Formats: sequence, structure tokens, C-alpha cells
Amino acid sequence: MNDTGSTADQPLLRIHPGTWGHKKFLLRNRYAQLTDVDLLFVEGQENELLARIGSRLNMSRTEVLALVNSL
Repeated sequence: MNDTGSTADQPLLRIHPGTWGHKKFLLRNRYAQLTDVDLLFVEGQENELLARIGSRLNMSRTEVLALVNSL
């Protein structure tokens, strides 16, 4: 069972414990339009997080995934 909420054909969002706060800080500094709600991380709901960020930034899931993983 895959606990990241993604399917086999979708790349995974991997957030290591204790790192989301820093990534969230960097995203908020780079994209002022992101809100705390947009950046709310709940383990097991990574796809919803990517969808919220993508919707706010007008980016595809793949683009958001690449952005978050590059931080």
C-alpha cells in the first residue's frame, strides 16, 4: 500500500520529517499569493497539497512537484 496518496503513474512528493516548515517558508517568500491554507501539509494528503499550490500558482502538478522538490 502506498501511503503518499499518489498512484503508480504519478511522481511522488517526498517530504522528510522536519523539512516542510523550511520549504513552506521558501515558497511563501517566493510566491506571496500562497496562503497558510494553501501550504497546509497533512501526511497522506500530499496530492491535495500539490493541487492547492498548483491552483494558486496556475501550475501543473508536475511543475509544482518539481518546484517543491527543488527547494
